Amino acid sequence: MLVEHFQLIGKKSSQEDAYFISKDQRLIVVCDGVGGHTTGEVASRTIVQSIAKQYEDACESSNLIDLSTMLNQAIQSLNNLAEHSPNLLGSSTTIALVYFDDDKINITHIGDSRVIMIRDRIEELWSTKDHSIVQELFDAGILKTQDQMRKHPYSNRITKAITAGKAFSDDIEIQKIPLMSVGDYLIVCSDGLLENYTNQDLYTIHRTNGSKEFANIIRSKCEESSKDNTTVIMISH
Repeated sequence: MLVEHFQLIGKKSSQEDAYFISKDQRLIVVCDGVGGHTTGEVASRTIVQSIAKQYEDACESSNLIDLSTMLNQAIQSLNNLAEHSPNLLGSSTTIALVYFDDDKINITHIGDSRVIMIRDRIEELWSTKDHSIVQELFDAGILKTQDQMRKHPYSNRITKAITAGKAFSDDIEIQKIPLMSVGDYLIVCSDGLLENYTNQDLYTIHRTNGSKEFANIIRSKCEESSKDNTTVIMISH
C-alpha cells in the first residue's frame, strides 16, 4: 500500500486537526477540533495521542487491537485532562479511524470526519455517514443532493462529537469492509476536504485520472481554495 497525506491550515488562525499514521501503516486516525468551542485543538490532539500510545504499546506487547476500548480510553484521557483544567470543559473533536487487520478494514467515526472508499474494479463508492444536521435533512428527503448538503448554511453543524467533561453515551460502532484490491483508493479526512468536494466529485476525479494523479489534483485544489483546516490521508493499493 502507498500512504500519502497532507494537512493545511486554510484561512484559520490555528490548526485544530490532528492525525496519526502508525509505523506499520495499519492504523490511521484523523481528528478535527470543533470550531467555536474552547481549545478544540487540545481535544483533537489528546484523542490522537492517546490512541497512538495505546496502539504502539499493544504492538510492542503483541496484544490484540480493540478499537472500542482504545477509543473509550482516549475519551477518558480527555475527560481526565478536563478535570484538572476546567477551561478545557466543552472542548470537542470529531474522529475518523481506520484499522487494517488481516482480513478486513475496521472503521469507526464520530461527527463529520469521514472515510471514503473507491473500489476501482467494481466501480463502487462507499462512505461513512456523517453525524450532522445536513445528513439528517438528506435522510429525511429535504435535501436531495450532496452538493446541496455541501452548500447548506448548516453544513458544518454536527450532531455528535467527543466532548471533554461528557461521557460518550452512544455505543461505538465499528464498521467492517473488505480489504483493498489493486486500484482501490481509501480516503480518511477532516471536513475541510468536503468544503471543496462531494463524495461523487472524488469518485469522478479518481475514475477519470487514476490513482497516480489523484492525490496531486486534490491537494492542489485544497491549497488554492480551502478556508477550513484540512487533513487528508490517502491510501492506494
